[in-house]
Amino acid sequence: MKNAENIPLIIEIPAKELDTFDTLIKQYRNKYIRTSQEIVELVLKNDQNYIKQIEAKKVSKCIAELREIVWQEYLLDEVNFNAILMRDLHKLLQTPKEILEVLLNKNITDKKGNELEYVIQEICGEYAGRVFSVHI
Repeated sequence: MKNAENIPLIIEIPAKELDTFDTLIKQYRNKYIRTSQEIVELVLKNDQNYIKQIEAKKVSKCIAELREIVWQEYLLDEVNFNAILMRDLHKLLQTPKEILEVLLNKNITDKKGNELEYVIQEICGEYAGRVFSVHI
């Protein structure tokens, strides 16, 4: 295992992991991010006011409201997608696994309170920053 000063810096996904990463992104997006159609159908099912707006010929207002709802729901799905992907990356890709191992090698088990909170924040920030810099 590497020491904490040798955290891998990723500026591009290693070629041997690129196909796996691309496939993983597609699978997770399909699983965790709903389509606009799915969201609209759910909204219309749960709130008949939008159907009433359409029947009352207030289509533009209805579309504007639905657009905003779909956007907000998409953002929630995106947050969930990112969290789950971050959680699972080290299981499938060697580079995130190496980064996590180096960060966890900082031995946080003896820390308490604010010191533990700080170290966990540092580890999470380093991991996310180093792993997701190639995703964005």
